[in-house]
Amino acid sequence: MKSFLKILVIALLLFLSYFAAINIKNRYVWDKETQSITFLLDIDENVYEQVNKEEFFNRIFELGIKSIILNWDERFIDNFNFLSQKGFNIGIKVIPDKNYDFKLIESFIRKNRDKIFTVLVEPINYKISNSRIINIGTNFLLPKIGDLVRKNDLICLNFEFNKETLGKVAKIKQNVARTFVLDTNLLDKDYLLKVRKAIKERSCKVIYIVTSEFLSLEEKSDIIRNVVLQNKNVFSQEFNFKKYSTINFGKIYKITNIIVFFLHMVGLIFCYKYFTKKIKIKEINFFAINFVNIFIGILSYGLLQSYDYVVLNENISGIKFMFLLPIIILSLTIFELKDLKIILNYNLKIKDLIISFFAFLGIYYIVIRMGNISRDLVLSYELMFRNFIENIILFRPRFKEVFFGQPILVFALFLLKKAPKNIFGKMFLWLSVIGQVSILNTFLHVHTPIHINILRTITGMLIGLVLGKFLIVLYKQIILFFRKTL
Repeated sequence: MKSFLKILVIALLLFLSYFAAINIKNRYVWDKETQSITFLLDIDENVYEQVNKEEFFNRIFELGIKSIILNWDERFIDNFNFLSQKGFNIGIKVIPDKNYDFKLIESFIRKNRDKIFTVLVEPINYKISNSRIINIGTNFLLPKIGDLVRKNDLICLNFEFNKETLGKVAKIKQNVARTFVLDTNLLDKDYLLKVRKAIKERSCKVIYIVTSEFLSLEEKSDIIRNVVLQNKNVFSQEFNFKKYSTINFGKIYKITNIIVFFLHMVGLIFCYKYFTKKIKIKEINFFAINFVNIFIGILSYGLLQSYDYVVLNENISGIKFMFLLPIIILSLTIFELKDLKIILNYNLKIKDLIISFFAFLGIYYIVIRMGNISRDLVLSYELMFRNFIENIILFRPRFKEVFFGQPILVFALFLLKKAPKNIFGKMFLWLSVIGQVSILNTFLHVHTPIHINILRTITGMLIGLVLGKFLIVLYKQIILFFRKTL
């Protein structure tokens, strides 16, 4: 019976691996063929009043940017005529808190279709804006704008940090571009790095630059020039909309998500039961656990590959569920009933309460750090480490792995090697599950190219191994100190 089950599991893994490999290959080809990006310039209405239009747009044209976004207002016609005569293509922008005559807009588009390339709702970064009026206005306008885009075969810009994107709301799947907004009103010193990450890490094909009325002509020109020159090797004036096909079961009751969750659970249970039974060389067990989960992560990435997820900004349902439930279930695998009795009968001391308090703070910080959160919730030391790593190799290992899960896994294996039934070793082993679940979640970022997910994970694993070794040395020194003093 066991032999049959083994054969069945291997056959199932080979079956899923085949489909995942096809999807990853298709995605890799798509990444290679759609490396080019396009820059758009959103001209704030106040900017026109500040700059010498002739000089400013001559500079923009010389940089190769030929696509300009204009507000639909009383000055639109004059601005449109001026820019279209200079050879620019024009996009129409509407504002969430204003009323519009959409018949008039559609009539203008049809008359000037050769010069109009898109119509859009002003992009709102929901990490910054919490305005209910703007949210309602955006949700009201998106279907109407979607109709204009579809009827006139215009380009659909999907802004990556908008809760609701045009492509998703209007169900547009042709001529769609994942778009990153660079707002020069909110610029910081890392803006060039952010653009690079949007292109390389998040597969954005359009960089949408919002000009600021608070910057001088020279400052505006310098920012735009810096962004264009940094990415001149992939810059194109033509939009790239090539689609790619995948074998995906997600349309049938989200079966793919269920398969992926099942793979995660089975893989984690297997790792934490099989590779923690006998620990002769803890480093081998450490690498075995990590590489099994990296394999499952790659498998999940391939199975979940979908044009809808990557370009249309569709959400993968159940992400937080996939993070929390394995941690709960693994507690039943790692601990035995007698371990619970030991914990309940343990005589708590003041030092134990202090350690528990700091452990609780650490776990709480890990939980609130789940997903994409505001930089305000990230410690300044972590931000410094992030920027240091990203400026060198662009991608960075995830906090939950490099500073928490991986070092704790190394330390837990060290304790369990000495005493396999050690309750503290088991507790650290259970906490280390957070790092392994984080690895699996890394590969759920299906919009990120596969090689970046792999390199990010391996970097985190190796740095975490070093930090874990340091933790063991520190532990030995503390024990030695107490033995000498006592």
